[in-house]
Amino acid sequence: MINSDGGVGSSGKRDNSGTVIQILNDQMLLEIHVKAIQHKLDPIFINMIKEEIDSRYLESK
Repeated sequence: MINSDGGVGSSGKRDNSGTVIQILNDQMLLEIHVKAIQHKLDPIFINMIKEEIDSRYLESK
């Protein structure tokens, strides 16, 4: 569930974007990141995905 401030409810995960990126599994997220770079999508979108990948990596440590 997404709160009105864009954060995610009970999961406790950081979410500055207010998007559905968090529900993607790691493999899907990496594939989207590669395709976004290949197709030269908006750098803000690419960076948002990279930040989510980075945060998941740091949380797994």
